[in-house]
Amino acid sequence: MALIECPECKAQISDKAASCPHCGAPKAPKPPAWKLENNLPKSASGARITIAVILGIVVLLVVVQIFIPKPPEPTAEQKRQQMIESRLRSNCDEFSARYMAEKFVQKHLKAPSTAKFNTKALKMNVSDDCRFWVDGSVDSQNSYGAMLRATFSMRLIYDPQADTWQAIDFNLQ
Repeated sequence: MALIECPECKAQISDKAASCPHCGAPKAPKPPAWKLENNLPKSASGARITIAVILGIVVLLVVVQIFIPKPPEPTAEQKRQQMIESRLRSNCDEFSARYMAEKFVQKHLKAPSTAKFNTKALKMNVSDDCRFWVDGSVDSQNSYGAMLRATFSMRLIYDPQADTWQAIDFNLQ
């Protein structure tokens, strides 16, 4: 049982009493639920706002997806050209050419795992169309296990369409 204030005499009365025992005034009736300004707890009205915001964002995203034009899909020829350009950017450089030159030389050695390339003596000339002229020296073991120095020269060409390297005019002495 809780005590409330009488609307007439301001005395403390029981919330269960139908009228005030001091002045006889009837207790103020509760207004009907439909007349209350906000008959939901604050958490429910906050949930309404949250749901409205989320729905608004979803609707906005759908509208944006519908009305913003998408870029056209590249044709097969455009995809092929993009792939070639990507290969040129990633493979047509001096590092790749030096690596491939070393691989070509190792294929012709008796003991390729013992190859030590003298990178300071490596000379490389480059042209704009992925052609490299490489001269250098390598130390490796011969069939008897002795370390020998050999010089090599080659012209390397990179083909981005086939993604292959080709050694031309290969000379190992």
